[in-house]
Amino acid sequence: MRQCDERALELVDLTLEDPKWAKGIRELCRFRELLAGRYQENSMDFQYNPLLYRTLLQMNTESEKILANEEKES
Repeated sequence: MRQCDERALELVDLTLEDPKWAKGIRELCRFRELLAGRYQENSMDFQYNPLLYRTLLQMNTESEKILANEEKES
């Protein structure tokens, strides 16, 4: 799991360097912050994964609308 988190951090860092993601930089930085926090705590808490996944989904307008509809239904 630790190696997966390390790779995810590397990929986020590379994505942050890509100008085409400039509009989503705030969300990417937030995702990186959450992931780095879990990595630093050396947490193996898999319940944290949905929060990270949800943060990524919110970067896409259509996905965010789907999430909002799911919350209304539940």
